[in-house]
Amino acid sequence: METLWQDLKFGARMLLKQPGFTAVAVLTLALGIGANTAIFSWVQFFLLRGFPGVPNTSRTVIPAFQGRAGVTTSFSYPDYLDYRDRNSTLSGLIVSDMQPLSLSREGTSERVWGMLVSGNYFDALEVRPVCGRGFLPDEDKVPLAKPVAVISYGLWQRRFAGDPDIVGKSITLNNHSFTVVGVAPADFHGSFVGLQFDIWVPMMMQEWIRPAKGVLTARGNHWLDGVARLKPGVSREQAQADLNVIAKQLEKEFPNTNAGYSVVLFPLWRAPYGAVKVMSPVLMILSGLVAVVLLIACANVANLLLARASARRKEIAVRLSLGAGRGRLIRQLLTESVLLSLLGGVLGILIAFWSFDLLLAFLPTIDVPVDLTDQSLSGNVLLFTTVLSLLTGLIFGLAPALGASRADVVTALKDESGTLGAGSSKSRLRNSLVVGQVALSLLLLICAGLLLRSLQNAESINPGFNPRNVLLATLDMYPSGYSPETGRQFYARVLERVAALPGVESVSLARRVPLGFGGSSSTSFEPEGYQPQKDEFIWAFYNNTSPGYFQTMQVPILKGRDFSERDADAAPRAVVINDALATRYWPGLDPIGKRIRLGGEWLTVIGVVGNFKVRGLNEEPWPALFLSLLQYYRPDTTLHVRTKGDPAAFTPDLRAAVQTLDSNLPLSSVRTLEDHTGAATFVNRLGGSMLGVFGGLALLLAAVGVYGVVSFGVSQRTREIGIRIALGASRRDIFRLVVGQGTRLALIGISAGLALALGVTHFLEKVLFNVSARDPLTIAGVMVLLAAAALLACYLPARRAAKVDPMVALRYE
Repeated sequence: METLWQDLKFGARMLLKQPGFTAVAVLTLALGIGANTAIFSWVQFFLLRGFPGVPNTSRTVIPAFQGRAGVTTSFSYPDYLDYRDRNSTLSGLIVSDMQPLSLSREGTSERVWGMLVSGNYFDALEVRPVCGRGFLPDEDKVPLAKPVAVISYGLWQRRFAGDPDIVGKSITLNNHSFTVVGVAPADFHGSFVGLQFDIWVPMMMQEWIRPAKGVLTARGNHWLDGVARLKPGVSREQAQADLNVIAKQLEKEFPNTNAGYSVVLFPLWRAPYGAVKVMSPVLMILSGLVAVVLLIACANVANLLLARASARRKEIAVRLSLGAGRGRLIRQLLTESVLLSLLGGVLGILIAFWSFDLLLAFLPTIDVPVDLTDQSLSGNVLLFTTVLSLLTGLIFGLAPALGASRADVVTALKDESGTLGAGSSKSRLRNSLVVGQVALSLLLLICAGLLLRSLQNAESINPGFNPRNVLLATLDMYPSGYSPETGRQFYARVLERVAALPGVESVSLARRVPLGFGGSSSTSFEPEGYQPQKDEFIWAFYNNTSPGYFQTMQVPILKGRDFSERDADAAPRAVVINDALATRYWPGLDPIGKRIRLGGEWLTVIGVVGNFKVRGLNEEPWPALFLSLLQYYRPDTTLHVRTKGDPAAFTPDLRAAVQTLDSNLPLSSVRTLEDHTGAATFVNRLGGSMLGVFGGLALLLAAVGVYGVVSFGVSQRTREIGIRIALGASRRDIFRLVVGQGTRLALIGISAGLALALGVTHFLEKVLFNVSARDPLTIAGVMVLLAAAALLACYLPARRAAKVDPMVALRYE
């Protein structure tokens, strides 16, 4: 321990003795370690931390159904009951649905986010409320019989000032009285990764929370997200096999709704919905590429240490001649390397902490309660950074330490440079490190170029509707006491009032807005006259829309007509379909007048509209159908207002128009359609921007590496250069000689990097839009850029070498 302390003190003195070298090395390492820490903090936050406040997350999995079409869907409530009661491998199975709620108490109201959950929710997750209790079994049996709620710790403190007697008191949710039976722990935010909620209500209160008829009994209505807990000792594969036995049983019992479904159990970090699904692809890619950044930084610092070791050759020779063992010398040099990396790690943590706010700048406008309470500096992140710093110090310090400890004592004590030309082992190592830097830099730059081209393509893709000049605003009628009848009347008045405002071109209502984080709705249906193939699963996206929706979205009507006021509740049921549905099920026929059976009712096709993107810009056209909001009423809808000018500037007028009709009805999630659809390019913007930064950093480090090696070579060959000039070599010859040395290294690195990139870039295919992972234009452009940077890095030392005075050079050392 005493010798270790001596090594630390001596290493610190040596680093302080050369502040310029120390600053450059620490900054280089901080950029590499900081980039890795930042991405790991995001991976930890979105993929690895699971559900905060839930113990034993290793036994938690996400169940989902997959149909024959490969589409993942959620639970219906009757299916949930069967899987919950028949399985033998799960200690708990829960389902939930997130909903915005109107919370009222003592004359004031606010909009909060809550969850409608199965009665075993808290017991299955093993979450113990800090006050009161969770739900009892009899609170999950009879609809509307037990209006109880559990509130979050944050809501308890914010809205109720931590009232110790809160349990047993009443609150009003959606104009209905609920009794508070418990307060969740402070670190529990709910069972959606990346989101946080304030209120949990048992499933039997569905009609008061999510007003819809028959959803608790409709086996074909998939609307609930599940979470399962494995019994101790049971593997995910065993549980999945057990649940699929039940799936086969249900398929025989209910062939109309359950045919073709199987169950898949996903680990938490692969959840098929929410923040995990959005962030997982780009974070996996960035995790691999920031490791490349760190390797480039390590190679750069290793070259600095090799140059420093050459400058310290006399000191090292003296220590060896005085009896210092080679192992002792290696340990001392590695101690200095580790000190450098630990200093880089400390600075890297600061970079990572700042980067979390940078990530938030990329998030599009979303109407969900994002959980940002546990940011980057968790214990796992600090441990990761510490271990990474130690390993980094050993990686970049080992080769220079081994090389320096083999010093030629006699040559060094005579103060002779020895054979340090291009053929020496140290020069070969330095050259190899630079070649590696150039190769890895080319890989990063190609990946960055591909993602940036992909982003450019994604932003130019026609989604099938025009997102410009459209303002969105969400209305939720149910919490304000509107019935279906009064809700329809209010819709008519608000559409009339907003349409009359100056600057409004058109206005409409729809339940879903495409290309956002809010998800989509899909349903099975039966097209009239179509004979399904064996085991074919027929489904489509659907939306509830008002008359004028397609005009507002500027979606072309190809045949027939849009909904009108005559498609009211008492009129025959009508449906508008998209071209993909018409082509798929009635090819070559006129679909107008054809019928679709949906939920036991026949709907007549009155119009066909153009295809447009629903869930993502890279999706193929899927069948979609549109229901009349006048016939299929929804209390939760979004106003779509197309304006002549800037839609954001129209916000005060829109709020005023709605307030004049109902001053107590809040407008939420007011944003432009362009902001909303930013979710569709979020991954590409994040990946392209981050890789652009990392690629620029790699380019800089590679250029510095080439410059360092060429410059060091010039300094070591000063006498040789002087002799060449004295013997008649022109300054152009010297310039060409030095540039040639650096150019050869760069070309070798570019060739190696090209081979590496061709083998790696196919991993980007899932996040690329309309660009090949081996796009020749991108690859050629990056190669030219890197070659130009290498030539520039060679220029300065070559120019200095060409100006060497032969008389000075011959007296050198």
